[in-house]
Amino acid sequence: LSGIVTPWRAKGLMNVVGKSIDDLGYLQILQARERLRRGVLTVMANNELDALVYATFDHQNTVIAPDALTNADTEDAYALGNNRYLSPVIGFPALTVPAGFTTDGLPVGFEFLGRPFTEAVLFRFGYAYEQGTHRRAPPATTPAFPDHP
Repeated sequence: LSGIVTPWRAKGLMNVVGKSIDDLGYLQILQARERLRRGVLTVMANNELDALVYATFDHQNTVIAPDALTNADTEDAYALGNNRYLSPVIGFPALTVPAGFTTDGLPVGFEFLGRPFTEAVLFRFGYAYEQGTHRRAPPATTPAFPDHP
């Protein structure tokens, strides 16, 4: 690897290098993925839901250390508790929207997860939420942009 990824990400990538799609572990993951897909669809159907909504992280965000690219630790708080994995794992569309700020001024968000091919529904939900809350604003750590003509 190039060394331009965090050590914990490189470790994960090295775990799959040289493995085949016929690998037993991969086949088991595909089976689990299908069970999860069916489970999510069942929950949504049984409860007449157009989307699931959940926080993007299960903990308060932290400021990423300046040397995180070269000196990251798998235990760093910003690397754990990421709830955004459901969508790519099961292949369903999702939309993350800003939902306000922590007491430290760091952004928080939540994600709408829809059934396959319901992207338009998710965009409507996200737009309605943003119009109703007006919570979108840059964090305090964002530098000011120069004026444009």
